[in-house]
Amino acid sequence: MFLDPLIVASMVFSLIVLLMVGGFILLLPLSRRLGELLDLWISEQKSLKSGREDPGDAVRLLSELSERVRTLEEQQGFLEDLVGESRRLPRSGSDPR
Repeated sequence: MFLDPLIVASMVFSLIVLLMVGGFILLLPLSRRLGELLDLWISEQKSLKSGREDPGDAVRLLSELSERVRTLEEQQGFLEDLVGESRRLPRSGSDPR
């Protein structure tokens, strides 16, 4: 009824070796990719810390964005006025139908 202990030991050993090889095959590329992502994250954190040292750049960027928004508002107002005038003007010429 019971199996020979030598057969059981060889099956357990084979199973452990198979799981170890499969684990290395699966986990090695994942660990490399995770290491690359961690390196990228660390370099981004370092660049963010160094970017915080000069608040003049942020002020300059905000003023440039504010100017762009103001220009867009003027252009949008002009286009809205132009579209409103074209709707009010009577159409001349024949009907295209």
